[in-house]
Amino acid sequence: MRKAVHSGQAVVLRIGSEDAMPENGGLYRVEQLEKGRWEVTDFVSAPGLNYTIWSRDRRRLYGTLSESGELAVFRLATDGRARLEAKVPALGTVSCHLVLSPDDRFLYVANYGDGTLAEYQMAGGGLPTTGRVIRHAGSGPTPRQEGPHAHFVGFTPDGAYLAAVDLGIDAVLFYAYDPVSGIREPAAFRAELPPGTGPRHLVWRENFFFVAGELGSTVSSFRWRQGAPPERLSTVSTLPEGVYVENYPAAIRNSPDGRFLLVSNRGQNALAVLVADGVGRLRLLRTVESGGDWPRDFAFEPDGRHLWVANERSDTICRFRYDAETGCLRPTEETVFVRKGLCIAFDGAVF
Repeated sequence: MRKAVHSGQAVVLRIGSEDAMPENGGLYRVEQLEKGRWEVTDFVSAPGLNYTIWSRDRRRLYGTLSESGELAVFRLATDGRARLEAKVPALGTVSCHLVLSPDDRFLYVANYGDGTLAEYQMAGGGLPTTGRVIRHAGSGPTPRQEGPHAHFVGFTPDGAYLAAVDLGIDAVLFYAYDPVSGIREPAAFRAELPPGTGPRHLVWRENFFFVAGELGSTVSSFRWRQGAPPERLSTVSTLPEGVYVENYPAAIRNSPDGRFLLVSNRGQNALAVLVADGVGRLRLLRTVESGGDWPRDFAFEPDGRHLWVANERSDTICRFRYDAETGCLRPTEETVFVRKGLCIAFDGAVF
């Protein structure tokens, strides 16, 4: 592999590929080469890799493997190369998202297939150990909501609750977190979405959170008040008025300055840019073509001036310039080809 540029603060992407073939699926490192091209400079085989998160010390990546029903732990060497350190049973089917507790004592995994959460205790060496399973129950009105389908796990900003987004039951469940025993059952609070929304992911902004609805092509805003059920404030479409296309939103993220919300529209093949006012009400500003087919994930570079989009079906990872004043995205000619790229992470601090 060619030599990468390392003058100043180098941008290093870690791309997860869900491809089932060992020669394609796994963790890719992408860097900018001396002549300005972006290319793959490292690869670790891990078929079915569909989501990754960093450890707090940035020495490990934890990932979910949809093909084998396992968790993958990648360890980074001093030169930035990764190796597969361990695999751990996922305790559920079709694992798709994960998060570390704020104190690093537990790791939580959302299992889409059987609608469960897995809770692992973390060993002193940074590896998940013994675990337990938390089962959701319920269903929704659409064919894909025949039962629970946990799709996201993340902590409230104060670390007091684990939020579990479940596509199958149109709800976000909030579990109280105990640093000794883990999350407490049953869920303390529940945020209800309109029937058929199919909630997928959420993001926080101060005392508000915003939920992307995969089946309804929506974003819903909620007010969070600790000790009280969340209050839904507004729900808007991620598609412009007059656009009618089969569409399934995937990732939702804040802009680096917190002024805008961005959502990937799979189907329209675009990124939706939204703004929330001071009381959490949402408005769609525009959509921007994603540069490929089926934008699954996107992420901002550490300096917040550029954004990369993983287009799953066209095998393209495309770079955009971001205008912090307007929230506009402008495509560049910089594209990396990764077979079935599903998730993006960056070395260093990210948004």
